[in-house]
Parts: sequence; C-alpha cells; structure tokens
Amino acid sequence: MESIPSISAYIPCYNNAKTLEVAISGIQRQSIKVDDLFVVDDGSKDASREIASALQVRVIEMKVNQGRGAVRARAMEEARHDFVLCCDATNRLQGDFLQLALPWFADAKVAGVCGRLMDLDISGALGRWRARHLFRQDELLSSRRDNLSTWGTLMRKSAVMNTGNFNRKLRFGEDFELGKRLMAAGYETHFDPKLVVATQIRNNLAQTMERFFRWHAIESRGLTLHDFIRAQVLAIRVLAPKDLKNRDPLAAVISLLTPYYKIRHYYHLKKIPSETNPDFSPGKAGSVDETG
Repeated sequence: MESIPSISAYIPCYNNAKTLEVAISGIQRQSIKVDDLFVVDDGSKDASREIASALQVRVIEMKVNQGRGAVRARAMEEARHDFVLCCDATNRLQGDFLQLALPWFADAKVAGVCGRLMDLDISGALGRWRARHLFRQDELLSSRRDNLSTWGTLMRKSAVMNTGNFNRKLRFGEDFELGKRLMAAGYETHFDPKLVVATQIRNNLAQTMERFFRWHAIESRGLTLHDFIRAQVLAIRVLAPKDLKNRDPLAAVISLLTPYYKIRHYYHLKKIPSETNPDFSPGKAGSVDETG
C-alpha cells in the first residue's frame, strides 16, 4: 500500500484477566502504530475491565454476556477507522503482524486476512495434538478462504458493514457465517502463515476436544449416525495417520478417541446454535472466554 492508513484494533474479552495484558501489549508493540485500541468486554466477572483501564485502553462494556457475534458486531460499529485489527484476549500478535498484513489490502476485493494460530511452547502428547490438528500450525501455504478465523485478523470495516456486519445472534460460528456472506458479495478473505498469532493458554483434553468440534461443526445441526461415522472416518483416515507419520503414537490414540468425544460434545451443547436459536449460557461454548 502506498501509505500507512489509520488503524483501529479491538480485543473481545470475557473473564480474561490472566491474559488480557499480554494481548494488549502485543497490539501496542506493533511495528506499525495502532491509532484506536479498545476492549469489548462481554460482561466479565473478573478484573478484565480494570486491567484494560489501567493500561489506558478504551473499554466498551456489555453489561450482560451476549456472546461472540454480538461482541464482534459491536466492535465493528465502535471502530473509528476502516482497517480493524482483532486479537482475541487469549492470544498475542507477533510484532510485525500489521506490517505483513497491510499489503494484502492493495486489492480492493480483500476484506480480511487471518494469521496462523500457534503454540510456541508445545509440550506433551495433547499439546502436540492441539498444534497439529486444532491449530494446524504446520500448514504453511497462503490460501484464499471462503470463511474467517478471527483469532488474529485484519479486516476492512467497509466490507464487513456492506455485507451486514457480524450476526449478533450467533454465540459461535460468527466468523464462518460472515465469511460466507463476504464471499457471496464478491469479497475475498485470506490466510497468511507469516502472520503469527501465539496462544497464551493451555487446554485439557475436554477443552481441546470441545474447541475441535466447535470449530468443525458449524454446518452440522445435530447428532446423527452419519455424523459419528464421518468423525470415525476423519480419525482413522486423516488424524491418526498424520500422528503416526510424525512418530507420535500417543497423539494417535487421542485422534482415535475423537469420534466418542463427539457424542459427549453434542449432548453437552444440546444443539449447534443458529441464527434462530443462539442461546447458550455464559462461560461455556457460547461466550468469548477463549480463542475462536
């Protein structure tokens, strides 16, 4: 791009007091200055708002937890500039994120470019499994996408607003759904592995599996035999072989367990939230308490 544009940045937050300061620091230390930084707090019960205020960051308070779609829609409305950077409160952006992302927007069709979510300190079979299959951090090629992953993303506000903004009713899958609408309107979104987004959190097995199926179940609407068989095929033909290729038999065992966790996942959530049925309780899958 010929000149550096003004840039807004926001952090969606729900009870993220332990990681929020590092997320803020990652934005403040970008090699290209952010002009407008704010936190959208989704009804936190911890000290998240106080931490942001102490760092002189503008705070947009949502008194009652409303979920990811409402938070991201509010953020786009509050952003003062056309370029809007997002970093989830559990992540940290590499210092050259903006510098590497901005050139994509020389093409007026580009509405967003997403970074690669990585664990920079992998330990244990579960950590290796999460990096390999959840974050897929070994996939290095840039690609055009028909959806979004908003864990660390630079977006063009005008494109988002022209297509109706994020769906406020969605407690998850809001980025996927907007990505589909952007594509239908003639816009493009891209994934660039050079844009590094480092996770700050660890997940236990249940949390890892919940995130895995939440990220991959957007178009599914219930627990069926077909769903379970598809999960088995994925585990046996894709996930476990990739683990074994990496000489990681313990991770392969985790892969083979995923179809059975899928049953637990659906009974826990009851049904995948949709535009007409978004109601999930705060602090579970519907809240902004973790990445993605």
